[in-house]
Amino acid sequence: MNLALDIDGDPANGTAWWGANTTFHFDRLVTVWLFKTGPTYQGVAGTADAASVALGEFMAGGHDLRVAIDRASPAFLVGVPRSVFGRRGGPVRFLAAVGSALVHNDDIPDTGALSLPR
Repeated sequence: MNLALDIDGDPANGTAWWGANTTFHFDRLVTVWLFKTGPTYQGVAGTADAASVALGEFMAGGHDLRVAIDRASPAFLVGVPRSVFGRRGGPVRFLAAVGSALVHNDDIPDTGALSLPR
């Protein structure tokens, strides 16, 4: 699962998203890659700015994420610190992507962006 965040209010800058929604540009990426190993899950979770992601460093942000798994659903719940969204006023534009770790088969939304008030 990835959350691609446009935190600076400029939809034209940042790194272009590589999923279905290629017109979206992000400044920061929240990544949670989990896989099931028998009765448990393993994986990594972290954040990175667009420049670090371009270098393949998806966990370079140093923010602590909280991840919980609802095994009955199954669903992943991710707690993202407020500092990840930056200090600038106005809403954060974002997209969410789910699927395999590098080939996301669902971008939400497929075009444009969702908006989250700060």
